[in-house]
Amino acid sequence: MTNGSTQKVLERATVSVVGTNLAALTAADGSFRLVGVPAGVQTVQIGYAGLEDKTVTVSVAPGVTATVEIALKSEVLQLTEFRVAGEREGNAYAIQQQKNAESQRTVVSADAFGVISDANPGEFLKLMPGIQMDYTGIEPRGLMVRGMEPNLNLVMINGNQAAAANSSSTGRTFEFDQITIDNIESIEVFKAPVPWMPANSIGGTVNMVTRSAFLQKGRRLNATLNLTGNTDWMTLAKTSGPDDHATRKLSPGGSISYSDNFLNGRLGVAASFSKLYVNGFGGTAYNTYTTNASGTFVSQYQREDHQNFTIRQGGSLNLDYKVSEATTVFLRTTYTDHYYMFRNRFLRFNTGTIVGVATPARVETINGNAEQNMSFGDKNNGSTTLNAGAKHRWAGWTVDYDAAYSRAFNHYDYLPRNFSAVTLRTSGVGYILEKDPARAAAGRLTQTAGADAYTLGNGAYAPLANSINVGDRSSVDKVTSGKGRVRREFNGERPFSLESGLSWQKQERVRQNPSKRWSYAGPDGIVGTADDTTAANMQRFAELEYTPRLYFGERGPNQWVSPFQLAKFYAQSPNAFVEDVANSYDVAFRNNQRIEEIIWGYYVTGSLKLGSLDVLAGLRVEETYVDGEGAKQNNAAAVGLVVNSLAYHQARLSRTSASTHYTPDPFKYLHLTWRANKQLQARASYSESIGRPNYGSIIPGISGITATTVTVANTALRPQRSENLDVSLEWYPGRTSSFTAAWFSKDIKDYIVNNTARITAPIPELNIGQDLVGLDLISSFNLGRAKVTGLELGGRYQLAFLPRALRGFEVFGNFTKLTKTEGNFNAGAAGTVYKELTNLAPKLWNLGFTYTTPNQKLYLKLLANFVDDAPINIVTREYKDSRTVYDAEVRYTLSPRYTLSLAGRNVTEAEEGQHFFDGRSTRTGTGGGTALTLTLAARF
Repeated sequence: MTNGSTQKVLERATVSVVGTNLAALTAADGSFRLVGVPAGVQTVQIGYAGLEDKTVTVSVAPGVTATVEIALKSEVLQLTEFRVAGEREGNAYAIQQQKNAESQRTVVSADAFGVISDANPGEFLKLMPGIQMDYTGIEPRGLMVRGMEPNLNLVMINGNQAAAANSSSTGRTFEFDQITIDNIESIEVFKAPVPWMPANSIGGTVNMVTRSAFLQKGRRLNATLNLTGNTDWMTLAKTSGPDDHATRKLSPGGSISYSDNFLNGRLGVAASFSKLYVNGFGGTAYNTYTTNASGTFVSQYQREDHQNFTIRQGGSLNLDYKVSEATTVFLRTTYTDHYYMFRNRFLRFNTGTIVGVATPARVETINGNAEQNMSFGDKNNGSTTLNAGAKHRWAGWTVDYDAAYSRAFNHYDYLPRNFSAVTLRTSGVGYILEKDPARAAAGRLTQTAGADAYTLGNGAYAPLANSINVGDRSSVDKVTSGKGRVRREFNGERPFSLESGLSWQKQERVRQNPSKRWSYAGPDGIVGTADDTTAANMQRFAELEYTPRLYFGERGPNQWVSPFQLAKFYAQSPNAFVEDVANSYDVAFRNNQRIEEIIWGYYVTGSLKLGSLDVLAGLRVEETYVDGEGAKQNNAAAVGLVVNSLAYHQARLSRTSASTHYTPDPFKYLHLTWRANKQLQARASYSESIGRPNYGSIIPGISGITATTVTVANTALRPQRSENLDVSLEWYPGRTSSFTAAWFSKDIKDYIVNNTARITAPIPELNIGQDLVGLDLISSFNLGRAKVTGLELGGRYQLAFLPRALRGFEVFGNFTKLTKTEGNFNAGAAGTVYKELTNLAPKLWNLGFTYTTPNQKLYLKLLANFVDDAPINIVTREYKDSRTVYDAEVRYTLSPRYTLSLAGRNVTEAEEGQHFFDGRSTRTGTGGGTALTLTLAARF
């Protein structure tokens, strides 16, 4: 089954034999099989969103398989020549997938992606209903589905869990900066879990499907050339930054993709490669508040000048081979490499003695200080996936199996190129800060005493002790898996199917953090002498070709201290820097961690069709085995040694390990779909899922021993478990139009919370002995409950009723409202119920339109994404500001083969920030400017 205009195969097209109850959906390769068709001439009816329904007659002989090839035509565009698939085809694909899915699902096709300025899939996912992206700088990384934190959602590639190095931390969050959208054919978001997928997805599961040559007939060769820039620094000339030498801020990039079929269509080859450069610039103001007898005031005022530089490249090679009409084997491969350079430069003013009465709008101080702080980094991360398998389809039977390997890495590198951080301080500073409390940026800051805080060589600036750092850290995450399933379909008056499957997965995470820190001793090699602070000494470390920018009209320093110049001096005169060797040993030992998690999964499921009602029910069981290794602190072993000396740390630290096993109760699933007619259907689902604890909570370790407390990883921690209800009503009034209304509820028990409890006896399973009895244990526990309910509305409508010149308009939108977010999960007073959950925005919406001229030459798109105030801290009631970001694209078809487009992200340069419940701003940022991408695309 194909689209006659684009030659793309049609998946989940509806096929039925008129006059019988025989029906089927086409498979991913467009094929379908109907068993038990009566002999004779039969009429077959086919339907697909956005294409004309078609009927064909087929002559069926007894005992013989009849083969028919069908091409559907567009109901809107009647073209005699081949046409490249575009957004309309992508939307039709999405509707067809969603309408015929077994449970509530949202699907988008690559044809609808358009131009994504930084090729990060998160920029497209944010437009889908119920999805909130968690940003780091200007880049989306973590995914939140229906209010669930990123670690409670599952990300897969071709149906297998994707490895996630998680920025060298110990969480489970998949970060989308490690993948490129150019490798992706479609994205599926499962909001109501199904039995054949892993249960570790309380929020939802995102599956990214890579390209296959079997998805389209014939050869396809597509290429793009692009130029990216940012409105904050739009020039062809070399300008300062991001390092201490000038660079150009407009960067070229491009992509190429190829697919073809060989050996009479039995072998399919699809390959792609892309490389893209993105720059981000901006400034941020931060306010830290203090309340004391002098009033409530900004005790630290901080300004940031930041530049970010990203290189993202990736490729894929996919092979499909049709061994026979019944058997297909495949190989899927992807790789992505992401380089992220961040250069964050801070100027801080800290209060000393307050003069008079202080308010959020004004504070006057004497004996304060000012600081320059640099936070630099070069993050390199990437991923590789391999997936091979086979699919067999016989009369009524389907058997498929595959094996997969995914590896993600992450490392931050510094020396010998640069240090990662340094802090200089000049003391005895007096100043008056005047500002609007609703904005973090100052209205006016007037220095009243002390050496000029804006002059690096003022003779008073000196590095703080142990403030020169390298934050070296790295991690590798590997996921190896295999799965198989058997499905049997039965035709009859009430068609039904039975299916069973088995899966095995091993995930391994290795993490190291050998960070180091130094104190600056000056040329004489002695800390605290005069040469540490001389004007000439600090001036020698100034950034050479960088012009400070603080935005918001505020004055910047004359020069920033340079981690590059410090690193050069360190290479020449290492004796001028005194390393805290004991701390280096302590940090490296504690952060050398390893964990292995093996999950066996088993499921059975069945489906039954009762007229217009489809029923799917199933059970899933998962056995989990965990083996981890971390660091154990035992202060008693270091008695008599100098505290915080190298020998002290060596004596009190040792390796510790633990192995655990658990099998949660079986997960139950029930999905009902009532299809009133071709346009209207309703769904109701009940499902159960879990959220496994972050690795950092279960990697064995004992640390932070004080006179009264000890921090211990809880290796006995179990997953939090959710009972999920989903109800939706779906209306499909036109071939590329749809409207959906949904309600959902998640009741989570065994919520994982941090808490403190007195140790009254040894706890062998946590490696706690008699020496720790009497201390307060700080750890994570399965203590709380949480409840999340919400509504989703979504729709897409093509305005085909308008005059011909306006018929190319299409509008879309979606709205998500979390009607309840509460829990007794916090370690506060017993029974305390909090009405908010951290980082969850109560409202999200997207709105957009596209327009294509009647001659198909000009295409316009405008998108708006809104995220409501989201709580950062539910105790202090600090919130991330609500924000509306607009993206736009203009595309012109130069010829049937070439198009030229200009795409912009955040075209209105929307600011971002944070505030307290009473309106006091704690952060105001420029938002990173507008990212622009000019693209010339060619199709052959």
